[in-house]
Amino acid sequence: MILRRIRRKLYKITHPAIAEVWMLHRVVDSRSDLPGERTLEVTPAWLRQQVDQHLAAGGRFVSLDTLMHELQQPAKRQKGTVAVTFDEGCSETLEQVLPLFRQRQIPFALFVATDFVGGAHPIGWYRQQPPMMSWDKLAAVCRDPLCTIGAHTVSHPHLCQLSEAQVMEELTLSRQQLEERLHIPIRYFSYPYGERNAAVMECARQAGYTAAFEAWGGAVRTRANRYNLPRIPKTQIP
Repeated sequence: MILRRIRRKLYKITHPAIAEVWMLHRVVDSRSDLPGERTLEVTPAWLRQQVDQHLAAGGRFVSLDTLMHELQQPAKRQKGTVAVTFDEGCSETLEQVLPLFRQRQIPFALFVATDFVGGAHPIGWYRQQPPMMSWDKLAAVCRDPLCTIGAHTVSHPHLCQLSEAQVMEELTLSRQQLEERLHIPIRYFSYPYGERNAAVMECARQAGYTAAFEAWGGAVRTRANRYNLPRIPKTQIP
């Protein structure tokens, strides 16, 4: 235990933090009473407070492209750097986020599981299915220079439980569907449930993604593995 703590401290000293990547899911006016759903939801007022507090403290928000550039050139990093990401693609989230982020010129990324677009397939962890963005809405928002679209697989499976061929199909087909429908390059990926292992990360590399993100892990640090980049879940309590 003591050696593990020492190694962790040495790692943090030799790998300084360069940024945080916030992970959110749904932005809703009224949060669910169910704990499992409530943890994935924040209100617009709470998100606005988080954003404004970060800006007031001298922080800044950057796109994933800027984050990757600074990861490769850490000398250019600035304290208080944050990239904001949203998983799933709920239409209510877009409606709540766009006015706030456009007003403050905050870049953001949407990680989309293509089976969920337009509500074509139900999302298993919600009792009441949220309204999902259609392909037309995604096409419209991806034209906004603040927005980056990333892949989140086709069906949102537990990737570590699949064969390598099945993982590759999920990663390549989701990217292909997004690129064909939206006519933009898809460079970034987020692992469903944050689950990955060495084989899954290698599949993300072979599928042609620039980087892939998990669902926890703290700050992004220098010399980080581009296919194992951490995020910080932003959870509204209570």
